[in-house]
Amino acid sequence: MSTYLGFVRKTIHLAERRGGINVENLTRAYNETVKAYGGAVLVDLKEKNLTRVVKDLEVLKERKSVLDDELRRVHEKLAYANAKEIVLEFLVRGGEKGGIQIAQNAIQAGQERGGYNVNRLQENLDEFLTVYGSVKSLANKGEWGGEALKLIQKNRATIGGEFYRTVSAVIRGGAREEELQEKVKNMKAFLWSFSERAKNDARALQELREKGVNTKRAEVQLRAAVNEVGGVGIYLVRERKPEMARIHFENALNLLKNIEDFIRANS
Repeated sequence: MSTYLGFVRKTIHLAERRGGINVENLTRAYNETVKAYGGAVLVDLKEKNLTRVVKDLEVLKERKSVLDDELRRVHEKLAYANAKEIVLEFLVRGGEKGGIQIAQNAIQAGQERGGYNVNRLQENLDEFLTVYGSVKSLANKGEWGGEALKLIQKNRATIGGEFYRTVSAVIRGGAREEELQEKVKNMKAFLWSFSERAKNDARALQELREKGVNTKRAEVQLRAAVNEVGGVGIYLVRERKPEMARIHFENALNLLKNIEDFIRANS
């Protein structure tokens, strides 16, 4: 949450420097979310008031939902204000001497040496070439802030997905397919293991609750652990920030350990 609020704050400052973008609603939503988070939820947690924190978390969710909407609007305005720069960067980054050439080289290397999923990479490249050609045609007509930018935004999955991840891997020295698959397999194994532990802990807490044991604190910890992995950790992995993700995964595992210690102590 702190990282998210920091990102919003930077967006507000960027929009203010850019000029011509009204950030009044975004600023108001930001301030209300900060108040709901730092002035309520964190205070509740510090005071270990678990009854009040549940109510204040609901308020925080509502405030954050409004903030998400305002942030999205400002991002769209920033994008159109910088439309020409965004489109040009896309064309240069993905051009014949950029991502396209690198991908073609990777396909050729994969065919010669093996180790890459050449068929999938070729499909990614073909999809990218279709989008790239359309954007370039529109840019040549001077339609920067209109159709060209809209086309880039519409095809975010194609542009920012597996194609560029593969290109980035080649730029960094070429991660071979089996290495990538091993990382995916390890991540899946961790997520499966965590999910099974969380499910077992949830069942155990329910049994304790039915016996009259106060399990509220452990239940809050369990929800926090699930959010650390599913709500934050996986997002950071997708954003290619594994070190930050690891911190949240470790937090989640520590929370599970506390929960399981509580279960053993009360069983």
